[in-house]
Amino acid sequence: MKPKYFYVSSILFFCLAFASHLGARQQFVEAQHLRAESLSSSKRGTEYVANPANRLSKRGRLINKIGYVFTVCGVACLTSAMIRRERGLYYIPIGLLALDMCMVMLL
Repeated sequence: MKPKYFYVSSILFFCLAFASHLGARQQFVEAQHLRAESLSSSKRGTEYVANPANRLSKRGRLINKIGYVFTVCGVACLTSAMIRRERGLYYIPIGLLALDMCMVMLL
């Protein structure tokens, strides 16, 4: 019986990618709410103040890029597991990949 290192690693990477993309989406939603609040309460002729929405948006982009790295690592591990013919239910990591790609489309 072969060890299933790559198969388990692909599932782990896809779960991490999904979690990071979910966190990035949350940062983007918070940034949008802050921008909407600042636009509704802004006055003309005021000084420029650093907007916390920009900080949240940058953080969301960074978390999103980290999620892409996890996704690529998961695809590499899944491909390696298929080449090595490791045992496992491959619809689980493929389903996690599809769920992750749906989350990316929501961004």
